[in-house]
Amino acid sequence: DVTLRVNLKDGGANGVKCIEKDIDPDPKFRVPMKICPWDKIPENLIKKYGEPIKTRTKSFEELKNMALEGVSKYWSRKLTNTDGGTIINGESYEIVVNAVQDDKGMKAPEIIYFTNSKETNFTRSHNWELSRKLFYKIGFLKFSRWEYLPENKGIIRFIETSAHEMGHEILLAYGGQMYSKKHKETSSILQNITNKNSYPKKGEIDLMKYYKNSVVYDYYDRVVASKEDALSLIWLTKLELK
Repeated sequence: DVTLRVNLKDGGANGVKCIEKDIDPDPKFRVPMKICPWDKIPENLIKKYGEPIKTRTKSFEELKNMALEGVSKYWSRKLTNTDGGTIINGESYEIVVNAVQDDKGMKAPEIIYFTNSKETNFTRSHNWELSRKLFYKIGFLKFSRWEYLPENKGIIRFIETSAHEMGHEILLAYGGQMYSKKHKETSSILQNITNKNSYPKKGEIDLMKYYKNSVVYDYYDRVVASKEDALSLIWLTKLELK
């Protein structure tokens, strides 16, 4: 049993507030105009999926609990989510992680509620020393074009992403900068995929690695922290006795 204390923070929300902007340069004729993040969403998509989200649907407290759930779920190695548990010295063990909020705990990202906004390289969830951001993405999102992400899929992705991003701090403490930032030699330092391996056809999928092909249909049933990484977390709890 492992209690992992993490210090998650509230990063606010993107895409749910309108701003007022003057549309005439002449002060005598200046008329404030309200500009909202959802104004540019195509009408045909709104008709298909419904009205954009205009007030956040999840509080920070709810998102924080979901993030902690993700760490507990994907960093635990139980008989139900591994290939027979974790073999240590010839015996099979279950490793059960319980993640809890603690202001003095492990450094962790700020959580940002994200909707009605454009995806860029800066809006990818990440957990580096100079920038720690974890995005909860839902509703209308603009990639090369506007798309819609329903709440049920947004929640599943966020829970798994939380476990991955907070896992970077564990990998950093155990294996160092390159081990963490290059996803255990499966990406470049700029996050481009470098490995030639596809997702395994069966069995465990390493939570902290990158794979070259599209996500497999049963990804969320098979993804889990590897034995090496879970044991490294336990190793990091060692006591120094003087």
